[in-house]
Amino acid sequence: MAIVTLLRPPLLVPIWSDSGPLTPPIGPAYLAASLRQAGHEARIVDGLGENPFQVTPLFANKVMAIGLRSEEIVGRIDPDTDLIGVSCMFSQDWPEIRRLIQMVRRRFPGVPIIAGGEHITATAEFTLQSTPEVDVCVIGEGEETIVDLANALDGGAPFDAILVWCFGPLTAEWFLRARGHASASWTTFRGLRGIWCRSRTIWAMVWATA
Repeated sequence: MAIVTLLRPPLLVPIWSDSGPLTPPIGPAYLAASLRQAGHEARIVDGLGENPFQVTPLFANKVMAIGLRSEEIVGRIDPDTDLIGVSCMFSQDWPEIRRLIQMVRRRFPGVPIIAGGEHITATAEFTLQSTPEVDVCVIGEGEETIVDLANALDGGAPFDAILVWCFGPLTAEWFLRARGHASASWTTFRGLRGIWCRSRTIWAMVWATA
């Protein structure tokens, strides 16, 4: 069994914005549910949900970070974790998420770091070339890939046998994820929501769903 920690960064909004969308972290929830169904231990540090009323100015007061500061997120990662996943959905968030990843690497120099989300899917090659702290970029949906990676880590197998974008210390080759679809189906959502929205073993805050 592998212990996998999934990080949701804080919500970033312009300083002039008078609101920010407080939404459940559905992506990490899908991944956590898939990991648990495969027999692994999944933990989520929800940067937004764990402190939604904290606001931190960033980048010369041009941006507000709503939720935990990146330093606080790193501090909540269990020292026993075997694999760390970070989500980046929007390109404007990347500078702060990259800083988060760099802090994670400094604290966990030997733990593989996986990056995923819409921004990573669109810029996988750039991410791997410009951010050596990232070991693997997952393209598209990651429910199957995260389980493959956890299985490989748990079994002592190399990551380069898995079809993902991978570069750097793990392998010298490029691989493209072949499985997955552009968007999740409602069937998948209905099948997983009972696991992620009520489980205190995954995260501290319980998100209500209809």
